[in-house]
Amino acid sequence: MYIPYDHGYTKALNLIDFNNNPANINGNLLTLKDNRTTLSTDRFVNFFDYHLVSKIKFVNAERFGESGFDFWVADEKNYFRLSFKPSESKILISQFVDGKINILKTKSTTLEMNKDYSIVLTAKRNGEIYAQIDGSRIFWDDQADIIKADPKYAKGGIAFFSYLAETSFDGLKIFPNDPPYIWDISYETLGHGEVVVKFKSSYPVLAEVVYDNSSHHSDNFASSYKYRTGTFEPVREGKILIRNLSPSNIYFFRIKAVSELTSISNEFTITMPEVKGAIAPKNDAPFVNFTLSVISFLATAIGLILFFKAQKRDLRPEAEQPSDYSLKAITNDLKNDSGLILKELSHIKQNSNKQNNNWDIFKKNDE
Repeated sequence: MYIPYDHGYTKALNLIDFNNNPANINGNLLTLKDNRTTLSTDRFVNFFDYHLVSKIKFVNAERFGESGFDFWVADEKNYFRLSFKPSESKILISQFVDGKINILKTKSTTLEMNKDYSIVLTAKRNGEIYAQIDGSRIFWDDQADIIKADPKYAKGGIAFFSYLAETSFDGLKIFPNDPPYIWDISYETLGHGEVVVKFKSSYPVLAEVVYDNSSHHSDNFASSYKYRTGTFEPVREGKILIRNLSPSNIYFFRIKAVSELTSISNEFTITMPEVKGAIAPKNDAPFVNFTLSVISFLATAIGLILFFKAQKRDLRPEAEQPSDYSLKAITNDLKNDSGLILKELSHIKQNSNKQNNNWDIFKKNDE
């Protein structure tokens, strides 16, 4: 995009064209007096459907002085005009056809001198025109806020002008009226809980990835996601890094492309890889520990019973002890005691199997 100035003021503008190539970005002012500067009409004969954003300040104006913006400029005799007349306290939108003016709308309002006004002009390919001043939509004197023009005229270049007045313009920007289109969305896992989300946009945007470990596919505004990260400057091909994701988890994300208008992508899924070498804990470990604890307790109890039984026998008076107490009697006692121990262990095994069966049923119900 270029502007053929007669007075060489090109360094004062901040312009963005439909190919989204920034040019001449700085904060200087362009001051016009009795002059008109035009975006090349031969190059922008099909220039349509856009927002024009600028600041305007009226430095000085004579009785019939006016300044503002021309748009949909086909040539020097066919165009539309948004004009400000401080001395008459009016804002107008007009159409010029073969050099003849047709006033479409007027707005009676006070316009102060040496005050910055923020202007947004929207010109759509269907012929609709509307404007804002300092963030508020302009309602014309007939209470309409939208102007309907013939769509066959809805294309062409842009100009700004100042006649019988001295006017400063600053921060002129031109944006496409359509929301950005996002495509070629993909992601790459980097390990250690990091993922890079990649995408492309139809024109440079501030991009944001919103994500969560729960799906919010029915949230049209993508406002329910817990986490977000994004870019710090407009990009056309973006790469956004997400950190601190848990292994083996599934995450859901969307991309929000923010410009004058915002686009939100569909929901995508990230599946994080497992960490190699990790040993998953067994679900039946608590019952194994419980069974071992019971066996240990009963074994200790049986040992104490045998110990005190032996002590009691040894403490009896010698007269009460049988004289024929022999190796055979000791063997019989040990045999009887072993039978009791085996019976207890069999009982413990049955209880353990019953508990494990109950645990399996519990796990199935829980699943």
